[in-house]
Amino acid sequence: LDIGGGASAKVMAESLEIVLADPKVQSVFINVYGGITSCEEVANGILEAIDSMNNIRPIVVRFDGNKAKEGLQILSEANNPHISVADTMESAAKESAQLASKKEGAR
Repeated sequence: LDIGGGASAKVMAESLEIVLADPKVQSVFINVYGGITSCEEVANGILEAIDSMNNIRPIVVRFDGNKAKEGLQILSEANNPHISVADTMESAAKESAQLASKKEGAR
């Protein structure tokens, strides 16, 4: 998923809703290096999407760059059990794969 430079919270929410509409998706890994894109906007979009959906899968987020600290604070304050935050792209990818494996095994 490429939300493009300068994506708004609405674009992120709509994009996440599309991805999560696929029942084969077991976890979502969101990796944003914000140059133009504000991680704060992405965080708001993630929460907006989650608030409007019923069947949420685990979401692992890694932010770096433009407003990353603010975006991570928004996600932290939301205290949503479906969202976890990772410090590096590698650790986020690994966690997302492990969560998908657990969900797949639970079927």
